[in-house]
Amino acid sequence: MAKTKAQTGPRTEPHAILLSVDEVVQQLKSNLDSGLTAQAVAEIQKTHPPNELEGGGAIPWYKTLGKQLCNAMILVRQGLIIITRDELIINRYLCLLWLSASVLKTLLKEVC
Repeated sequence: MAKTKAQTGPRTEPHAILLSVDEVVQQLKSNLDSGLTAQAVAEIQKTHPPNELEGGGAIPWYKTLGKQLCNAMILVRQGLIIITRDELIINRYLCLLWLSASVLKTLLKEVC
């Protein structure tokens, strides 16, 4: 799918957020009560692409599940459970490991 450059349309000077409602309506040639005319809408649609997200490219659910199951911490946990046969001890160990990694990450962010 080829990406197109966004086209610019009617701009307000200065930026619309700095103007009063009446000034924005006047600059955009609109009407506060009835909005844009059908002709104005047709003109804008000629110069502006639809306000839609591009579809496609979604990751299938089974790939996401596979990536989650192959997470390094999950694999370490499952391996340790198989070896020790005690899930409670492993869960405590991994929680401490995760907490220490989080603290280390936070400290490194502050230092760097």
